[in-house]
Amino acid sequence: MDKNLYLKCDFEAVFLINGAFVEGTGKIAADDEEAYFVTVLPLSAALLPYTVKISAMKVRSNPDLARLYALPDGEALVRFLPRYAYVYSPAPRDSAETSAMPVPSFFRAVKSGDFTEARRYLTAGLSSAADDETLAAFFDGYDDIIIDPENAADIYYLAAPDGNAAKFRFRLRSGLIDDVTECN
Repeated sequence: MDKNLYLKCDFEAVFLINGAFVEGTGKIAADDEEAYFVTVLPLSAALLPYTVKISAMKVRSNPDLARLYALPDGEALVRFLPRYAYVYSPAPRDSAETSAMPVPSFFRAVKSGDFTEARRYLTAGLSSAADDETLAAFFDGYDDIIIDPENAADIYYLAAPDGNAAKFRFRLRSGLIDDVTECN
């Protein structure tokens, strides 16, 4: 069965998918039963190219460099991480794309336990309504945040280590998070 498979990376890149050139990130119609060989070709001299095998909607090679998430509505997203030329670390670095955005910055602050920093991204009303334990409990069970691949400004996926993702709307007011609701 075909499903939308979104390709996402936080750096500029082009792809070879089973030998066909694809420019930029986007989506492909992927069959659950087919194998896909995706070569990531970064457009930065500081990053190295690599190939990932995706089969039966699972990453079968280089799992430290690609993570596949099951999204609602039967779609999936594969997130490619940078491969550095000289020093490799599986720990992801903040990208320029997400470090300036309040929602991913808020998520990273809560996950690192820096609640003072996390509250900088909340409106006064939301900050006073939630204590540190509530914030930590809300993100418990999630290890990554992904901007909606359809580029909705306030929709994010919270991804669990098992590869499943839940869809949330983060409403902003004056650049601060004012409300968070789960989308069905």
